[in-house]
Amino acid sequence: MNERNATAGGAAAGTSPQSKPSAMQGNEYIYGHVVAAILIAVAIANFIVRHGAGAPKKPQTALEIIGLVAALALLPILQTRNRFIAPFAAVIAAFFVTFPRGPNSIQSLHVLAIIFPLVYALLLTQRQRKAAIAQAKSGGAVRPAARTRRRKRSKDDQESGADQPKSPTPNRRYTPPKAKRAKR
Repeated sequence: MNERNATAGGAAAGTSPQSKPSAMQGNEYIYGHVVAAILIAVAIANFIVRHGAGAPKKPQTALEIIGLVAALALLPILQTRNRFIAPFAAVIAAFFVTFPRGPNSIQSLHVLAIIFPLVYALLLTQRQRKAAIAQAKSGGAVRPAARTRRRKRSKDDQESGADQPKSPTPNRRYTPPKAKRAKR
């Protein structure tokens, strides 16, 4: 069983100590597929429902195809199982799905196609934030200590045994301020 299957297995968000806060856990992956299915259904409805009150005179087939491709592209993006990338892609796909103008009868579907990805993005963002805070409190996110920065001594300094620190040398680019002129 690999790590990807272990994190998607049903553990609550942030419960796996070795997992990253950005890795999807529990049902989040399935929720992404539900959002993708809704977007695909709305994109197909854009193709099917073309006549009615509020419909454009000429169908916007190119925009409808772009919307369907964006909704289908969400499926491989979900495979990354990243809590940041997947909802961002879902919102972008929802934008492209709802971009073509349709009749008034499918405008409510367009509203749902926007609401579901936004709720999904909010859900994953909050879970990622909580997991990051929990990981920081448990000490899992401690960064390694920074290396001390030491100036390497030149061979002359090592030979002479000059262990005393030198005073700082003035910067060549430093320009001293000009003296103020007295007012007349």
